[in-house]
Amino acid sequence: LLSGCQKNSNEGKKESEKDKIRVALLLSGSRGDGAYLDFVCEGADRAEEELGIDLKVIEISESSDYESNLIAMANDGYDLVIGGSTSFGEFITLHASEYPDVKFAVIDGMAEGENVVSAQFSFADGGYLAGVAAAELALDTSVPGIDGKKAIGYVGGMDVPTLQSIERGFKEGVASVDPEIDVLSAYVGSFNDPVTAKELSMAQFNQGVNVIMCPAGGSGLGIFEAAANENKYVIGFDVYEQGEYEEVYFTTVVRGISERV
Repeated sequence: LLSGCQKNSNEGKKESEKDKIRVALLLSGSRGDGAYLDFVCEGADRAEEELGIDLKVIEISESSDYESNLIAMANDGYDLVIGGSTSFGEFITLHASEYPDVKFAVIDGMAEGENVVSAQFSFADGGYLAGVAAAELALDTSVPGIDGKKAIGYVGGMDVPTLQSIERGFKEGVASVDPEIDVLSAYVGSFNDPVTAKELSMAQFNQGVNVIMCPAGGSGLGIFEAAANENKYVIGFDVYEQGEYEEVYFTTVVRGISERV
């Protein structure tokens, strides 16, 4: 997205501050989630360093403030306003036409407008691969803590189309290995609620689940904690590692959000 906004200097001189592309990135939460938002910010930081953009990152804790912050950045004359998650899609669709001189983008979602770009991923495919890995693990009794029970968990952050697509692909991947394996699904209702995520995960572990898939953002920390308590396993999404929970971390789905394309 950002590489297309880079200005060229025929004389090879450094751009002045006033000539820099101004980019506002709106986050549905805060940096430091160890997952999705950190990857988004990593990509934005690289763009600031490599492309010389003027970057402003806004961390928004309340969903009720998404729309007002989007409008504020557009009114402030930013060249590009990026909604950092699917939650911003509807507001971009609603307001983009009011600011024809501003470019808008949404990550992980869909928005409409002549001055809008939607950046999406093949969520179902990633979920499918994770499902295959989860099923293979759940059936491998040579792995410590695996008893062969045909039950696998899925705990998502929010019940939104992107995560529904991941869940659908995940279940298909599990079924491709063994259609008799049950997949227990739950949604936290937030990407920033590890307490509820831990409770949901414990409930699934108590029902015989040995591995949980967790596209849950910052809420995922609670899932790792539950797995560590029960000596079970977690398959992440947009997570490289979870530090002290390395022993329960089986694998992850990485989408390359931070990469320049």
